[in-house]
Amino acid sequence: ESALQTPIFMLLRSDLKATVDFILSFINRTTLNLVNYCGEENFKVHELTIGDKTTGIFLDQSLWGAYRGVANVPNLIQSILMALEKFFLENAIHFKEDNLEAWLNYILKNTNSSALCSVVASIVLANKDRLFNVAKILIEVKDFIQFDTARLIFDSQLKGQLETVAKMTGGIQHSKIYHNERVKACEAEHRKSSLESICLYYQFFGKQGVVDEIEVQRRQIEIWKTLDKHYIEIEPDKDSEASKLWRMSLARMDSRKMDIETKLVE
Repeated sequence: ESALQTPIFMLLRSDLKATVDFILSFINRTTLNLVNYCGEENFKVHELTIGDKTTGIFLDQSLWGAYRGVANVPNLIQSILMALEKFFLENAIHFKEDNLEAWLNYILKNTNSSALCSVVASIVLANKDRLFNVAKILIEVKDFIQFDTARLIFDSQLKGQLETVAKMTGGIQHSKIYHNERVKACEAEHRKSSLESICLYYQFFGKQGVVDEIEVQRRQIEIWKTLDKHYIEIEPDKDSEASKLWRMSLARMDSRKMDIETKLVE
């Protein structure tokens, strides 16, 4: 599997709207097939509201990690998602700010699958200063944060695993271009970030020339409101093991829970 394994990457460069619509239709249909096969009772559904539209998203850890090559997702689906991510990562700089945000919102509004939400999350991680409004939508979903933390752990080991496989197989020549693309994708700086880490980032920082101090303060308040909603939602089940782990995650994201010291560096 690779972003270059199918024609999708080139089609995105040729006709973005038509290809994104095809990807949405294909991934939505395969997700529904999975849900119907496994049983809808085995999937949680989150109602994602953007503007005046609400969409039900089927929540699944494997679907979330599909664009990074999680083993139990078909290679075709992985490759299509990888191509979508590669296109937006490479071309984000060419989009006007509102236009990039509009495209990501379009994907979120028209999908039913965690698989496409995770690709959007990746684009946000790589362009966090530009895409706060999209990030906030994602951070409002507890499962997305938890899925992405698991993805971060997976990513920390992926490059080594790919290189080990290449050594074991002797570097099969016809698939070398796909292997090299996968390894290069692992080296992207934003692979070391997660929705949890950018949640904390937004409470302190902003890229000079892109986000001013007033905007940082506004974002901080918005993040605190979102975190407070998460706190309220866990209260009825606060003594369970899962709730305790989630509280730890929230504490790592919440600057109000931290004793922060600053130093002047000469």
